[in-house]
Formats: sequence, structure tokens, C-alpha cells
Amino acid sequence: MPRAGLAGVAVTDAATRRMESLEVERARAEATIALSLAHDAELHVDGLGGELRPFQRAAVRYALTQRRTLLADEQGLGKTIEALAALQADRAFPAAVVCPASMKLVWQRECERWLPERRVAVLHGRGADGWLGSGPRSSTSRTTARTRGATARRLRSRSASASPATACGSR
Repeated sequence: MPRAGLAGVAVTDAATRRMESLEVERARAEATIALSLAHDAELHVDGLGGELRPFQRAAVRYALTQRRTLLADEQGLGKTIEALAALQADRAFPAAVVCPASMKLVWQRECERWLPERRVAVLHGRGADGWLGSGPRSSTSRTTARTRGATARRLRSRSASASPATACGSR
């Protein structure tokens, strides 16, 4: 049944429902924009091997809220740490990091520093034979695009207790 709108214009129930849904969508968009512009956020991540900077807390809060996001910033501002903190806060393990070969040791070092309770494993080479654990703490892996298929097969074949292939896995 039509309702009276602005200046005597009749508004149908369907139009009213649509306007209400658009208002909800707008409020959500405004909240997302505010979140993306934040300089700090209230956030504590248990098990993190260091203290995040305010802008890093804001980035992690954004990633946890949005669920699908791309971390893009100037070199050296801590995107790796933000990604690891988001994984830890969400307990999203096991996890795999696919990166260029030149970055594997960086990811390994940062995983070991920032997630000291997690195990890390690095894949080397192009096939399933490239699985090399990083000492006694191998439960996280970084791999290149060429090895990800072999990595996935290798990880599926491992038991749940030994299931590393993560950017940091369970201890």
C-alpha cells in the first residue's frame, strides 16, 4: 500500500524497503571508510612477539573486520608484521605464504620473531622434494607460485598433528 512521501508523493512499500536497505548500506560504507582512515585501533593480539605501532594496529583491525583486504603501503612500514598479527589474532592456522624466493628468508625471520609460539617451514625448489623444515620449529611455510601445487599435495598428505605448510602453524 502506498505511503505518503515527501511533499505528498506516494512511496510504495517496496520503495520504502529499498530506501531502508540503502541507508544500511551507506552506514556500513561510512564505517568502512572511517576504519580505513584510522590512525590507531584498540587491539591486543595474544602470542605476538612484539608491540604493534598504532598505524599497524589500525591496519590489523581493518583486515580482521573486512576479512578480504590487500595490504599496500610504503616499503618498511610493517606489512609483513600486520599480516602475521592478523593471522595470529584470527587464529588462522595453518597458513601458507606464497612469495618470491627472495622474500622467503624475510618471512621466515619475521614469523620466528613475531610468532615465537608457531612453527615455520620453508619450501625450496620446484617440487615436493623441496620441503625443508627450519629446524625443530617447522609448521609454517613460504613458497613460490611454482611450488604451491606440490606444497598443497604435500600438506594434504601430512597428518593433522604434523600439518605445517603454513605461514606459521601450530606448535
